Amino acid sequence: MRVLLSGIVLGLLLLAVPFYVDYRFRLNVGRKMLVVIGRAMLAAGLLASAVYGGIALNSIVYDLALALLFCLCATYLTFVKAGMKPGHLFLPLLGGNVVAVAVVSAYALLFVVSAEKPFSPQLLLPFVGIISGGIIVSNARALDFFFVGLRNHGQLYYYILGNGGSHRQAVNYFVRRSLKAAVVSLLRRLSWLFFATAPVLFFGLVMAGTGVVTAAALQLLLFVMQLAASLLSIAFTLAVGRKCCFDEYERLKDNKVS
Repeated sequence: MRVLLSGIVLGLLLLAVPFYVDYRFRLNVGRKMLVVIGRAMLAAGLLASAVYGGIALNSIVYDLALALLFCLCATYLTFVKAGMKPGHLFLPLLGGNVVAVAVVSAYALLFVVSAEKPFSPQLLLPFVGIISGGIIVSNARALDFFFVGLRNHGQLYYYILGNGGSHRQAVNYFVRRSLKAAVVSLLRRLSWLFFATAPVLFFGLVMAGTGVVTAAALQLLLFVMQLAASLLSIAFTLAVGRKCCFDEYERLKDNKVS
């Protein structure tokens, strides 16, 4: 299946419908629609150009650099979604994202997908993009639960210590809340997406020539991969990044818990 330039132009003519409704009923959202459509076209163009370059060059160096860029964007957007400043946590979360996406993508390409060239750009880049983008919301939720929990419930940390608990036991309480938040957030989103958005992915794969059974399997497996990647990323991030919240005497740093 191919979409020619003429088809793109004809498809964009459908925008006449929402713009007519905006004019007819004086909704005054035409400017917002133009901005959003412009951003969508820019994002789609940049992504398509990057992936097209990877396919044309067929260079593993280029593919890995682009995969790292995907992880960088996902890391930044996670902080934006969480309403937090990256600061000292940027590198731990980036490292967590890189490790999680690399492990899950490599496992999927080597053992799940049956392909002669599992690390070809046609497979590697879509897997990395979907997994890194799919864990943004759950990671943001997990970070918010951990650091906001420490900030708002710091007395609970000292209460656990005061009752004979170790530093690790006290911190692990907040880690468990964070991991649970990530799982619950992702499960809620995926349960909704499975009925609302997943059919788009399924039918898109079918239109691209993928078999029906393969399309259904990939649809389910991509959700499982996002769940695994999110937990790996958060576990790595908290294992490395949480140390900056405490001083050498294991006391909370108020200026770091934000």
